[in-house]
Amino acid sequence: MKKSIFIVLTTTALGIIALLLFWVPSFFADEFYNVTIAYAENGVTITPAPDELQKASLSKWTDVSATFKNDSNDQCQVDVKSASLSRNFALEKNAEFGLLLPKQENIEISFCGEKKDIRID
Repeated sequence: MKKSIFIVLTTTALGIIALLLFWVPSFFADEFYNVTIAYAENGVTITPAPDELQKASLSKWTDVSATFKNDSNDQCQVDVKSASLSRNFALEKNAEFGLLLPKQENIEISFCGEKKDIRID
């Protein structure tokens, strides 16, 4: 009887510790950090600016959501490459495409032939 009570108390204590360490901080973290990467005839713009992305200090629970916008008059080819991600797609004129980007990796983006490098920390 004492052994089963000890097991129940230990399991409950470990569950509470796991709650405090893993789930509680996620209530205080942003769910998404949004980055907009747009191409127009005058080039590629990234919002927020790439130097701000390096200073973002995102929590491990925050996903980085990138929205690719093609504001040009032609279809564009987009290539996104990093250590853990390799994705390419065609984006019609005036269209958007969303993608989750990895954190703490150098990301190379080629949008309609224009290359940009970003890093999100």
